[in-house]
Amino acid sequence: MSFETTDALLYRVERLERQNRFQRRVASLLVILFGGLVLMGQTTPSRTLESNSFVLKDAAGRTRAALRLDSAGTVQLVLADQTERTHAQLSVANNGNANLALNDSKGIVRVGLAVLPDGTPDLGFADSAGVVRVGLGFDRKDASPALVFYDRNKSVTHKIP
Repeated sequence: MSFETTDALLYRVERLERQNRFQRRVASLLVILFGGLVLMGQTTPSRTLESNSFVLKDAAGRTRAALRLDSAGTVQLVLADQTERTHAQLSVANNGNANLALNDSKGIVRVGLAVLPDGTPDLGFADSAGVVRVGLGFDRKDASPALVFYDRNKSVTHKIP
């Protein structure tokens, strides 16, 4: 064999090796792209968990929160302290009445916020016996804002305006 034949063979072998490397890179890239498309196309199925109530308990097994639907159809979210005493309750009744009640350490509702079915807001502050003593809302007769003070017997003592 002459040098020309050897040089020509070496040239052809190097060219085939370059083509082979290029084809392997393209094939690897195509496998990666196809694998990515397959993985992106997979979605986790949506999961629906249904129940009439959900209870959240702490590490000691005490109920700290509950989301429930009562027999009248009212949805309630109840939040409690570590002694399982309720301190906050959010509820929505079937008639659209929405309430937020905040309780003291004895479990007595001290602050209540409501949106009545007709859309009227109402805010009340209660004394340590749970009797509403101050109310802020709208007068039902003329829809004017009103601040009302009550005595222990629930009788109006002052009304502004």
